[in-house]
Amino acid sequence: LEVVSPVREGTTAGRFLEKRGGDGGYMVILQTQDLESARQRLATLGVRIVWQITLDDIATVHLHPRDVGGAIVSLDQPRPAEAWRWGGPGWEARVHTDVVGGIVSVTLEAPDPEHLAGRWAEVLGFPPPRRAGTAFTLALQPGVIRFVAAGPGTEGIAAVGLAATSAPRALAVARDRGLRTSGESLWIGGVRFDLESPAAGR
Repeated sequence: LEVVSPVREGTTAGRFLEKRGGDGGYMVILQTQDLESARQRLATLGVRIVWQITLDDIATVHLHPRDVGGAIVSLDQPRPAEAWRWGGPGWEARVHTDVVGGIVSVTLEAPDPEHLAGRWAEVLGFPPPRRAGTAFTLALQPGVIRFVAAGPGTEGIAAVGLAATSAPRALAVARDRGLRTSGESLWIGGVRFDLESPAAGR
């Protein structure tokens, strides 16, 4: 998870949050083992890259949200795969899995979720989305991206699913800190976090 706040006018993140009407999720970060192939696919599809960087331990591209829909997509290839520069120096020593074990899903909402899911599948080079009840899904390794219906003019990140190793503790801590909770969900920074089974994203 990254928490971002624009510090000047006219940023991509700022415009995206203004369109959503306030705080909320704006980016889906995905790791890939072959960013060069992804670049070639994006060029063929006419998907614009709004930011990119290549460093000795990671290469990243951010995709224009109008060319994908739903969110800004970041494709990252860390080297080695277990590395994660964006976590900061020594991030591995600060990992805690006693309450949640990781991110297992992200849910995007749109007036036409089938169309949005199809576009994401095309951009990411995935097989066509699968229907799961009223939702459409794309499988990650591990994890899942879900697409659900929303009202007119509403498109964006609806929820992030966390693998809960102790949902009661997570909810108790959230309440102690004055966060909104409901059922197995809590809200931080305008984003709903759903506490899911650790096996949900496999």
